[in-house]
Amino acid sequence: MKKSFLFFISSLIIILGTSCSSIPKKANADDAIVIGEVSIFFPEDDLYAGSHDTKASGSIRKGIEVAIENTKSKTLISTRTDEKGFFVFKNLNPNSSYRIVKVSFAKGGSSSVVTRSVNFNSYPPFTPTEGCVTNLGVAQYTWQDDKIYTKYYSNTIVHARFEELAAESEWLSKPIVDIYNY
Repeated sequence: MKKSFLFFISSLIIILGTSCSSIPKKANADDAIVIGEVSIFFPEDDLYAGSHDTKASGSIRKGIEVAIENTKSKTLISTRTDEKGFFVFKNLNPNSSYRIVKVSFAKGGSSSVVTRSVNFNSYPPFTPTEGCVTNLGVAQYTWQDDKIYTKYYSNTIVHARFEELAAESEWLSKPIVDIYNY
């Protein structure tokens, strides 16, 4: 009984701590959301192989986990990307500082699971702006020869995706604050 209760509580914490990539309909004046895009790229000649049905090649965008950490409380919050690599963090405290700590994915097949992650030790912190949409921009992580190369793209890509997804949301009328101008 005690193990079942602990499992239930652990599962509830994970579910509550994980956001999804949808944009909330309501935008209260003291709320803040954070948006961005991420992809993981494997060049054709450098596959990350599991079994035949779990090989990762090309660009992976869907289902990537993006994890941020509150720099003071060390609380971790994660979300997953949509099919185009877009992510949203909701209900962040605009009086707190956060930083990206991990980007990862898992691809399951019939006989194995391929996982890859990038852990960040010194990613620059950001503070969500109250009543605004905070844009972290676009990052592509390329794995080649067991090295990770990072490339950043224009924040206008995220702006366009946000406008598409926020068509029915009050957030569309809020200012967008670009944190990292690539």
